[in-house]
Amino acid sequence: MNQLLTIRDILKRPYFRDVTVYASEKALNRIVEWVHVLEVDDVGDLLNGNELLLTTGLTWRRDKAKGVDFLNQIICRQASGLVVEMGRVIHQMPAQMIQRAESADFALILVHSDIRYIDVTRDIHTLIINRQKQIMEELESFSNSLNRLLLRGEGINKLLQLFFTYTGKAVAYLPLHGNPIYVPNAANFDDPSLTIEGHKKASCPIVIMNQRCGSVIVPHDRLPDSFTSLAIDRLAVAVGQEIMRLMYWQEQQLNQEGQWLLNWFEDQLDDKKVTDQLWHVFPNMIFNQCAVAVFEPSGDIFSEEDVPEPMHRKIALRTSFRNVSIIVLTLNLENRLISVLLDLKENRSTTAFQTAIGSALQQFSVSLTKKSSLMKGLWGVSRIGAVTCRMKKQVTEALTVIDVQKHRVDLKSPFYSELHIYQTLHQMEKSGCLKSFIIEQIGCLLNPPNEKSIDYLETLTMYLNCGSVKIEAAAKLFISRQSLYKRLERLKELLGADFEEPYRKLAIELALLGYQYLHGRQTDL
Repeated sequence: MNQLLTIRDILKRPYFRDVTVYASEKALNRIVEWVHVLEVDDVGDLLNGNELLLTTGLTWRRDKAKGVDFLNQIICRQASGLVVEMGRVIHQMPAQMIQRAESADFALILVHSDIRYIDVTRDIHTLIINRQKQIMEELESFSNSLNRLLLRGEGINKLLQLFFTYTGKAVAYLPLHGNPIYVPNAANFDDPSLTIEGHKKASCPIVIMNQRCGSVIVPHDRLPDSFTSLAIDRLAVAVGQEIMRLMYWQEQQLNQEGQWLLNWFEDQLDDKKVTDQLWHVFPNMIFNQCAVAVFEPSGDIFSEEDVPEPMHRKIALRTSFRNVSIIVLTLNLENRLISVLLDLKENRSTTAFQTAIGSALQQFSVSLTKKSSLMKGLWGVSRIGAVTCRMKKQVTEALTVIDVQKHRVDLKSPFYSELHIYQTLHQMEKSGCLKSFIIEQIGCLLNPPNEKSIDYLETLTMYLNCGSVKIEAAAKLFISRQSLYKRLERLKELLGADFEEPYRKLAIELALLGYQYLHGRQTDL
């Protein structure tokens, strides 16, 4: 049954036996959502659209122009039709109004017998309410049937078939990745214009963990009826739940095979074993390059109540990366989430792969609720290498990125390839020689004797950052050039006259950056 009430349906009611109808086929198919008596000159915002209006024509009975203006107003407000009682006030309908209604495919109904508008509105409203009640009852039945299918785990195809059974409308599941499913068949979707964007009112996105993973869509020539509109929303939720069930099952399977990942990270697997294991987990998939991403939380956030369970976190991470054609293998190790990022896209450059990783991390950061503190921590991503490269080295590189960020270094992106000079500083700190190197190069500037009022360290840093351009350095230090000249003379005395020689200058610049690197952790020299 078509749950939408149309002008054609209403004309079958008993009080519309003696009528003259000016309506095209399109006008007869107009939807009626409510009935309203209207006796005003200025319609304004009194209408919501899709109303059947009842009038005696009292306000425009002596003025044809007013009648045409009234008709134009209700047409513009998307009314469905106009019923005029003839004989009481209006004895003859103006020809201009009839022509205007016909040109706009608008239903104009002239009633020649005595009717009471109160009876008309009560009857049609009762009809509308009963149909809505029937829709809700049928929708409840549909929802219960969906739930039973979900409990039996019969798959997405069965869910779509159930929708087709209830609505009689073809339906398709269009995933962002993978093959679409059509019910009853793909023949109903041959129209090349059948896209999600072109059929927004007949489609519903499937969103899992704030990530869109596909849509369910119904082809149509006009607006879908009320039941279809409501049913497609419930179908999208049910399909999303089925996808989540499959994701949890896949995650459990991967967790059961976590030991080989640990062996891989410890470089205990040769290239052939790695390749064989990947083919076992992901049959028929070829990975061209990979990287390792490590997330280290700030504190023990994995025990907080508002943080999703570990499997939920992994599914959210996996979904974000799948959207950019990256497969993820994860392992929790020493309160860190370690992820192997496998590039599924053929012939993607290293730069493009790194960009995709950054995009996925950005998606993941907003994929959970704002309340969640999952992202309170640091990410580190290793260099990109071959799938068979040494994972232990890549994990170390990702951890190096995290260590550098702990020194309050503001990296544009958490990639090892973006560390540059910080790779050297990190190695120097780990070897224990960074502090002594700083003291050797610029130790005399940290506490210069009898000159505590002048920060020579700041002066030297600004001077070198300005490329030794004295005018620019003086301006940024907010001192005169003469004051800067005096400070530079004093710096020569403290550092030596050769402090601007290329190799000496390079060593001083490295020491200054090293001091800032350690100072970020408030280290005392």
